[in-house]
Amino acid sequence: VVVVGGAVLDVISKPTTQFVRGTSNIGLTKQTWGGVGRNIAECLHRLDVPVLLVSNVGKDACGHGLLRQLDSLHMDPSGVVSTSAHATATYCAVLNSSGDLDVAIADMAILHDLEWDDTAAAKMDTARVVVFDGNLSPAKMARVTRPPQPKSLNPRRLLWFEPTSVEKAVRVTAVLHRVHVVSPNVDELRAMCEALPEDTGRVDQGLVAAAARLLPVDNGPQVIRDVATGPYYVKAASVASSMQHLFPSQIKATIHEHPNKESFVKWLNESQTEFAHQFDNDARPLKHKSSPFCYLEQDDNPKFVGGCDDTLAFFRARTQSAPSAPASSASIHANDTSDADVKYDWDLVVIGGGSGGLACSKEASKLGQKVLVLDYVKPSPVGSTWGLGGTCVNVGCIPKKLMHQSSIIGEILHKDADQFGWSVSNATFDWSKLVSSVQDYIHGLNFKYRVDLRDKKVKYENMLGTFKDAHTLTLTNDAKKKGPTDVTFRRAVIAVGGRPKPLSCPGWEHALSSDDIFSKPDAPGKTLVVGASYVALECAGFLKGQGFDVTIMVRSILLRGFDQDIARRIGEYMESESGIAFIKESVPTSIVKLENGQFQVTHTTGQDVYDTVLNATGRSPDVQKLNLDAAGVALNPKSGRIHVVNEQTSTPNIYALGDVIDAPELTPVAIQAGKLLSRRLFGNGTTLMDYTKICTAVFTPVEYGCCGLSEEDAIASAGRENVEVYHQNFTPLEWSLSHDRPLAKECYAKLIVDTTQQKRVLGFHYLGPNAGEVTQAIGIAIKLNATYDDFINTVGIHPTTAEIFTTLEITKESGVDASASGC
Repeated sequence: VVVVGGAVLDVISKPTTQFVRGTSNIGLTKQTWGGVGRNIAECLHRLDVPVLLVSNVGKDACGHGLLRQLDSLHMDPSGVVSTSAHATATYCAVLNSSGDLDVAIADMAILHDLEWDDTAAAKMDTARVVVFDGNLSPAKMARVTRPPQPKSLNPRRLLWFEPTSVEKAVRVTAVLHRVHVVSPNVDELRAMCEALPEDTGRVDQGLVAAAARLLPVDNGPQVIRDVATGPYYVKAASVASSMQHLFPSQIKATIHEHPNKESFVKWLNESQTEFAHQFDNDARPLKHKSSPFCYLEQDDNPKFVGGCDDTLAFFRARTQSAPSAPASSASIHANDTSDADVKYDWDLVVIGGGSGGLACSKEASKLGQKVLVLDYVKPSPVGSTWGLGGTCVNVGCIPKKLMHQSSIIGEILHKDADQFGWSVSNATFDWSKLVSSVQDYIHGLNFKYRVDLRDKKVKYENMLGTFKDAHTLTLTNDAKKKGPTDVTFRRAVIAVGGRPKPLSCPGWEHALSSDDIFSKPDAPGKTLVVGASYVALECAGFLKGQGFDVTIMVRSILLRGFDQDIARRIGEYMESESGIAFIKESVPTSIVKLENGQFQVTHTTGQDVYDTVLNATGRSPDVQKLNLDAAGVALNPKSGRIHVVNEQTSTPNIYALGDVIDAPELTPVAIQAGKLLSRRLFGNGTTLMDYTKICTAVFTPVEYGCCGLSEEDAIASAGRENVEVYHQNFTPLEWSLSHDRPLAKECYAKLIVDTTQQKRVLGFHYLGPNAGEVTQAIGIAIKLNATYDDFINTVGIHPTTAEIFTTLEITKESGVDASASGC
């Protein structure tokens, strides 16, 4: 996106005493960086949209400050030109003691004569979206909106105009026919409509229709004469008066009110002859006996409207004269067009046989499309590979949860069984037996997925797909000596998921990852887990629960992106209760394989020897071999993931979902996004994927479930003064008999609420057994905007751990001890 517009220093002053003109007033002054163009660019940048701001600043202190601010945000400053011709744009506002604007002075000369270099001009020609604001002069708007040369360079470029103010909104009139999107308020829209040329054929009819929905454009005002009988018949009169206030240039209302019903009936009877003459060939006025009596006067040609219901319907139609149809895939993905006469091998090719890709492909086939799924697994550095189903089935959710369950069983045997009457002192753990059982189950799932694709009439190929252009893929499989073969497609979906990031130290190739640990044939023994992600903590947790010596090496904080209060509690539990060692603020500097098969790990704070080193420092999208540039698919330069809008990439007929985009890296998210995308593309669906309020669970030794905002994010979003946190420590009943578990402060419940919105719950956090089951159910309430009172007014099930959320009364701010007082 390229944004062309204002970069302004805003200075806002407000007196703290009674405002007095003609002298100095004691008060507060606030300076902020503003300007419509700059604000839009910063918002896009914060949303991880690649953006270039094109603007001018003066060679003065304000200009230098604005450039420093862009640098602090890590925004590209190359489009901002420093000039000595004008001072940096400045807006100075003085508010009165009530906070209303008293006077403002704006120095915007530099923006009226905005200049940019050839590099910025070239980026405008190639950008997918160009946004420009009303600070530009009409001549500059003409330069921004002129078609790229040659036009074929970027035929799908979208032009977006932000009017900025009523006065500036009309500057776009001469080039409005080139603009695809405008974002005015009602006053700006009215000004734009009134400035439209009579030859509206030059204006995009979509804009005319959109304007007509809010501000109908007529040849002259329509006069509503509403004759009512008294205070019980005022609805139509009130609506007519309101419409006159909203649209004074289009509607004028004249209200004649009779004192009583008798007077109204007398007027109706006496007016019959006049009605017959006035409303030529319309018998309805002569038959009308109820109140009110409404008609139009326009061009000396009165038109009868009717009574109350008819009048309301008339005004309803006026505000919806071009009724908007429900959103469709054609409008959501408007630029995804291809020649219907061109024949392709496949209607849809899905690259990636994981959860999202399979869901998308099966849904598309069900909707009548010819679908091909490509799934190719590059072996890990130690040679691990797997079958159809993606990360979740093979090296993620499924084996992880089974391994976690194994550790829970071990914990019950060693900590709880004796006090519950079971004698199991000779219980032992067999790693190879567990791995064999887990892999057998996974292989069964791989087979079921292949059968399911066949039954759903989806073609499956174990091949790597590499883009040749926006409608062609080259298929290869070097291991099976298959290919290369080219196939063509009308649309493609990239759903290849992610792979573990390697360590950046010498000997990195000796470290296993989550791609390898679940199929490791021999027991891991003494293990170093490098990383602080949920993958790291989950793997360390189940290995420790199975009886292995485990150490976690952490560079900074645990569970980045999660609630840090909860992350701290998980770390404390794993260290004190599980017995896992932590090496904090350290990273490995080398891994050396010894003659006995062990690994000597040197790190920034020491050295030790381990049987296994498990790297869990994060994941990256597996897109390196797809040749995305050949298809014009752009990446987000900050995250390295594919940039999408509603799953659509920068190439209109190519889509992406799952872990390759900037979205929650969760299996259910990819599945839902895949189904909805196919329904929009092939089934006239309109529902977009909602990536907010998504439940997730972390299967650490003490499980964690959450939905909504973390405490940190809630405070950043709503303000500390508007956030209340209700919390409680508790001990699950099933843990209460064990002498090997402390009886307090093991598990924890927290609701984060917004006190300005009737205590709507912003975040739900649960630390305790069966976190996934508890969170999944409560997630529905969070999705439906439940409030704190909704939780408290719900009767709990006793005895359960989830019932704690129906009794939370202690707030963090109170400082009261949050330990449980009893059952």
